Amino acid sequence: MQNITKKILIGIVTIAFAATIVSPASAATVDELQTQISALLAQITSLQAQLGTAQGGTAGTGACAGITFSRSLKLGMAGNDVKCLQAILNQSAATQVTVTGAGAPGAETTYFGAKTQAAVIKFQVKYASEVLTPIGLTAGTGLVGARTIAKLNTMIGSGGVVIPGVTVATAALAADNPAASAVPTSAGRVPLLKVRLQASSQDVVVNSLTFKRTGVGASTAWEALYLYVDDIRVTTYGRTISVDDQTVEFPTLHFTIPAGQYKTVTLRGDVLAGATAGGQSAFSLIASNVAFAGMPVVGNTFTIGGVGVGTVTISTGNSVTSPLIGAQGATIGSFKVTAGNADIDLKQIIFTITGTIARANVTNIKLYY
Repeated sequence: MQNITKKILIGIVTIAFAATIVSPASAATVDELQTQISALLAQITSLQAQLGTAQGGTAGTGACAGITFSRSLKLGMAGNDVKCLQAILNQSAATQVTVTGAGAPGAETTYFGAKTQAAVIKFQVKYASEVLTPIGLTAGTGLVGARTIAKLNTMIGSGGVVIPGVTVATAALAADNPAASAVPTSAGRVPLLKVRLQASSQDVVVNSLTFKRTGVGASTAWEALYLYVDDIRVTTYGRTISVDDQTVEFPTLHFTIPAGQYKTVTLRGDVLAGATAGGQSAFSLIASNVAFAGMPVVGNTFTIGGVGVGTVTISTGNSVTSPLIGAQGATIGSFKVTAGNADIDLKQIIFTITGTIARANVTNIKLYY
């Protein structure tokens, strides 16, 4: 550590000395001299940042040690999270706070000033697909809000080290995303959008997903929307579309995507029996607690058809008696499915176990028809 410090200090002294021996009689122009001085100052700033790191300081990437962004930040605010913000911004020339002086690489401060605000705007533009587009913005604001916070948190690695341009997860249309089609009224669990969510080098935990409807149809045509993860329904009750912004939120999820793996999320919907024929709707994934690269993910357009779907009636079948403990081949349920005025192609049935019995005590379940 001492040797490294000495080398850096010697480097700084050497550069400073070199800057003082430029001869006035040199043939270089004033502009050329100014360019050389600027280059030397940049090298000094870089060496100062290395010195801070070598001495265990918080310069550069170490400025984010112990920091998790949780509050909105704006002009005039102060705090260690502002210093971490500046360190992240300084990782790229395209978003750098300043080249020299307060706020420069290795000289980050705890104050959110005008230069930091301008750098935040550049950062938001650089990551517009993750920060601006999902909330309908086309230009940076300089305000560190929810979407910017989510992106910043993905760029802090172990020990508070800033990871430049890191992408922790991506979102894209699944290969078998539902094609555009006409859907009959009263149709249930219609697949509307299928998205592949993939983690990169670290596990990600998805706690919320937000979808948005667009199109000339009415949002009320969709009676309820459900979410499936790897074809397993993860929402007990259907959710409705907000009439204000045409979004539907699933805010209480909790599933993990292991590093290097993916999960498929499917949005399904029930069509209202009295939906107006000809109405069109397309759905897209626009937001999450995870800063997925590739959002928004936009699906295909569905048109409400002029006819209704066939119906079925489900009722209790044969009587069932309570099985004995240890019984094998016991009948634990019986149901009768009756078609309405059209033939029915039955592809899926979901049974739910209720009561006080432990799920592990009912095994090897078979379905007979």
